[in-house]
Amino acid sequence: MSFRTLRFAGAVFFVFLAVAALYWFSLDKITFSINGKTFSARLHGETVGDAIKMAEVLVDSADIVEPAMSTPLSDGMTINIKKAEQVAVEADGQILRVYTHATDPLIILSEANIQLGENDEVIVDGIPIKQHTITQRPPRVLRVLRAMVVTIEDNNTSITVSTTAQTVGGALTNANLSLFVADKVIPPLDAPLTEGMRVQINRSRPVTVRIDGRMIITRTTAETVQEALVELGIALSGLDYVIPNETAPLAAEIQVVRVTETFEIIEEALPYRTILRPDGNLPLDVRATLQPGEQGVFRRRYRTRLEDGQMISHVQLDSWIEKHPIDEIVVYGTQIQIRTRPTEIGQIEYWRVLTMNVGAYSPALAGKNMTSTGEILRKGVVAVDPAVIPLGSRVYIEGYGQAVAADVLPEASGLSIMLGYEDDHIQPWSGEVEVYLLTPPPQFIPYLLQESP
Repeated sequence: MSFRTLRFAGAVFFVFLAVAALYWFSLDKITFSINGKTFSARLHGETVGDAIKMAEVLVDSADIVEPAMSTPLSDGMTINIKKAEQVAVEADGQILRVYTHATDPLIILSEANIQLGENDEVIVDGIPIKQHTITQRPPRVLRVLRAMVVTIEDNNTSITVSTTAQTVGGALTNANLSLFVADKVIPPLDAPLTEGMRVQINRSRPVTVRIDGRMIITRTTAETVQEALVELGIALSGLDYVIPNETAPLAAEIQVVRVTETFEIIEEALPYRTILRPDGNLPLDVRATLQPGEQGVFRRRYRTRLEDGQMISHVQLDSWIEKHPIDEIVVYGTQIQIRTRPTEIGQIEYWRVLTMNVGAYSPALAGKNMTSTGEILRKGVVAVDPAVIPLGSRVYIEGYGQAVAADVLPEASGLSIMLGYEDDHIQPWSGEVEVYLLTPPPQFIPYLLQESP
């Protein structure tokens, strides 16, 4: 390349630089401040709007631009742009997007063409606030809760309230109505609230239930005793009962009485009879059992009633003979056998021998000299029970000798005998002796003796 060519190229370059410098210095220096953040740019335009467009700054219709968009551009100018904040407004079932610079919820709602009723409530970013509360910057979400008119029937009282609560429970809270757990609310507390809704409160009443040795203190909306027991899961079985009765109106105190009944059968022995029959083929004072006796069984059935573990009654319901007794049949001998035996006074002939309790007595001991038959009380006279040994009978007692039954014992003594003596010759006797009844046998013979062996 020639020197001339180089000079030409250099001249062109310097001309370009000069033109560029002249253009640069002809541009206006503009400072942009967007929500407090600044940057500068050199622009060539007629108005503020041209500068914003050339700087590629996005501006919405709700944004505030100072100076105005039509203001002529000048070197060194500062353009302030305040971007509008987006607020989500939820009201009347719709969600609106509002761009605003306002921080007062009421103004923001007005910009969204939403009117508030007297009792409507505004929720700002999830927090209920007063309608005219002003924040440092616009909220992100505004929610409008419309007040609804509901009627609350509290037992016999009816009130009408305007509330922004979303549920039945919230409406009761706003109305300063407290509830017991057992109170019943229709519709339920978590039911959504609607305009014109009627809410019914059935107030519970305190009740004490005594059952199975314990006491339950609670509340219930039941109208009757039975409904209260069902509500508490208390079941009656069998003969159980309640005080007051199940159909009675609810009382402040209910007692459940547990009833049990037991039945038992008690057996008693029925004694059998002994039937005595004479038998002429058996010797006197000999007995034989023809038929053994068997006891019968007598039964009684009882009912025992317990209430709460305490016996209330023990009643005999019926009785019957389960098994009849079987009679014992015994035969006794009536055959008189004459026998003999040698004694110290010679051989005697007797028809009966009895083992008897023995004693001795004399006129001094008896307090009398004569026997009941008119005999003189002396040796050879004995006192007996006439039902055993007939008076006038002759007897023999070994060691005493023969005697006549001529006196009667003071009491019917059965197999007992008292041996008579004179006062000067009395001898003591005790224990038992064999008494031989000498022949002839009397006309009347007591075949059955009370203490016969």
